[in-house]
Amino acid sequence: MTTSERWPAHSGATAIVLGLDIGTVNTGVCYAVLADGFRPKIYSVDQWTHCADENPRIATRIYYNSQGETMEHAGAENEYRLGQGARMAQMFKLPFLRKSPLDARGDDLNNLPENLAGLNPKKVMTDFMTMKHVRSHEQAGLEVTDVTPIRIMVTHPNDCGKVEQNQYLHALQLALQQVKVKRVDIEFTTEGEACLNGYACERERHLVAGKEHLLIDAGGGTIDLSAYRGEIGKDGRDVFHESAGARCITGGSTIIDERFWKFVQAQLSAKKVKLRESQRLELSRSWLSIKNAYAADQEDYKLFLCHKPVYDCGAKHKRKVVFPHGYLTVTRAEISQLFEESISRTVEEAVNMVKEVRERRPGPKSAPIEPLTIVLTGGLSMNPYFSEQIRARMSHVRKLKFERPPRPCTKAVAEGAVAASIDGFVTRYVSRFQYGIEVQRPFSDPHGAVVYDQSKGIGFHPDGLAVLVSKGDRGGKEAEDRAIQRFEDYFTADQVEAPELETYVEVYACKSGRKTNWIDRESGDFELLETFRFKFTRDEVSEAKELLPATATDQACFRLNFAWEFQVYGAELLAFCILYTNSGGQM
Repeated sequence: MTTSERWPAHSGATAIVLGLDIGTVNTGVCYAVLADGFRPKIYSVDQWTHCADENPRIATRIYYNSQGETMEHAGAENEYRLGQGARMAQMFKLPFLRKSPLDARGDDLNNLPENLAGLNPKKVMTDFMTMKHVRSHEQAGLEVTDVTPIRIMVTHPNDCGKVEQNQYLHALQLALQQVKVKRVDIEFTTEGEACLNGYACERERHLVAGKEHLLIDAGGGTIDLSAYRGEIGKDGRDVFHESAGARCITGGSTIIDERFWKFVQAQLSAKKVKLRESQRLELSRSWLSIKNAYAADQEDYKLFLCHKPVYDCGAKHKRKVVFPHGYLTVTRAEISQLFEESISRTVEEAVNMVKEVRERRPGPKSAPIEPLTIVLTGGLSMNPYFSEQIRARMSHVRKLKFERPPRPCTKAVAEGAVAASIDGFVTRYVSRFQYGIEVQRPFSDPHGAVVYDQSKGIGFHPDGLAVLVSKGDRGGKEAEDRAIQRFEDYFTADQVEAPELETYVEVYACKSGRKTNWIDRESGDFELLETFRFKFTRDEVSEAKELLPATATDQACFRLNFAWEFQVYGAELLAFCILYTNSGGQM
């Protein structure tokens, strides 16, 4: 029986969580749709980017860097393109987010040229809000309307101030008003914390909780460093506390691009060469492929210009061949030098941060040094030379471990922002009813294990369904009674008035005869015998034990799904509390 069959009465999407990681080159966009009876799933939208390999023509234009200054890539005149951060800024009518504390100037987006990739903020937002590019929602019967509540989680650097947050908040509200989105909740999180949330979702939580992490987010315009110590909070959410002051370095892939173009222009000027647009295009393609895969394993590289020889344009009476084979040769040392400043400054700041983290660590100074995990993220971290050099130059620091998220680009940060926001969305509004149930994170463990609250005997399965267990008992009628009584104690808290419940009791038979404490429908080991549906109020919860089938055997598994509805921005969400028993296994 599928989820949609078990919960057929959903009325469409009940809420959307949208994560935006606005960067200089790429902007990661991820979202999750919360719907009745469906586990929230994070969807990755294609990154909105201006400097992708498949579209190198854009790299031949003048665009704005993270400081709002124009960068001339190939001498094109009167042609402007915005870097990705500026593109998003214009789409939402935002000012540039200051990533460098050294540059406090504001950017006047109103004075930029009008032909900026033909962006239409209203059309873009309308297309996104109606989910026209995601057919899976339509197949599931979900409908996103202008009254669907939306939470937007925007990431920002750790050194971002309240002034910039207020500017973002105002600009996003104006942009959403254009498409008549009525219910919007906008929050902010640091890029480092969002990345760690995404990182934690990919791993078992005990690998993250209580451990020190240093994030090196090597992006397009800046390299941001932040340090956190993770723990599991009282509400079951991942909580990260800064353990050292954040750093921001002016570096990244666009700065390396800028140094490269200065180097190339010096080479071309010395030989009095002017390139046509087709040659600039080929040069851009060659450089992007070299930069992304550069690993310092060759003596030199050949940058392709054209299929014909390149001539000196300054020769008046005879055609002087400058590049006979149409290639510009760049040595390994010259390319390594382009990366040098970004690498050396990153290593210097990272070493200082490791020292600061260990000086601030709790406990006596004589205690053994704990291992510290360095998480490399951002587009530049995908470059083999950059990541290898960071590892090699920090090898003298004791007890370091290097890791990277499965998706080290902006998608990882955006997904982390969505994960953090979903935690807040579910936890905040479930806990409003104060049933005495300490709500834990329902989607933290991708491996299928149940996360337990040892103090209250409550856990959550990755399906997004809460699990109530009778800890320490071993089967039989006595264990069932204790489990039901435990649920009754929580649910009948005097300080709340519980709504009516609709209960589903599913009876399964285990074909293999093995004892288990969880039902895996897809394994083929279980057969659904019968489904019972009941409605009752809080006063009738104690009667639930009488609803259990009398024909139960030792191989039968019982599960009661107690579901209660609650309101979020006027929309209905369902939280599922499961009571399951196994007569042969530990509760």
